[in-house]
Amino acid sequence: MVNLTNYLKQHKMVLPLTLALVSLAVSLTMVRVISAQAKVVLARKVTLAQLKADLKRLDAILADKKQYAEVIQKVSQTLPREYREVAFAVSTLEQIAREHNQTLDLNIDEQAKPDPAGPRSITLVLRTSSSYNDLQLFLTSLARLPYHTRVDLLQTDETGSKISSMITLRLYLQAL
Repeated sequence: MVNLTNYLKQHKMVLPLTLALVSLAVSLTMVRVISAQAKVVLARKVTLAQLKADLKRLDAILADKKQYAEVIQKVSQTLPREYREVAFAVSTLEQIAREHNQTLDLNIDEQAKPDPAGPRSITLVLRTSSSYNDLQLFLTSLARLPYHTRVDLLQTDETGSKISSMITLRLYLQAL
């Protein structure tokens, strides 16, 4: 009986110790699971905050679009759409050159890369030769064209009393 009593006393300590170790293992596993879930929740909160900010920006863009709809419509009406309108714009450039004593060589730059973020356009390369005053008047007339244009490049070279220039001009077009 003595042996049995000693045995029970020894095993009474083993059982609580075993239960404590199992409880600790279960607790650590639960902490890991909860920690992983917390990371997922935090990542989703960050994504949600970014989506809310994007939504506010989109709402602002839509409000601006409504506010400027009339202006956008007016600008769109000044953009050439058909071939004949583009041809008329080019003939207007040629006429302005003649009016300001420009020797004009006009080409469409077919190697120009379109701006993917911007509106459609045609890139024209104008090579002129004239006096300084005539070039100034020609450029002023270009600025007054009823078309939306952008000068991408303006190079000049003076040879004697003449100024040669190369102008890369972008003529914006209406979307089809």
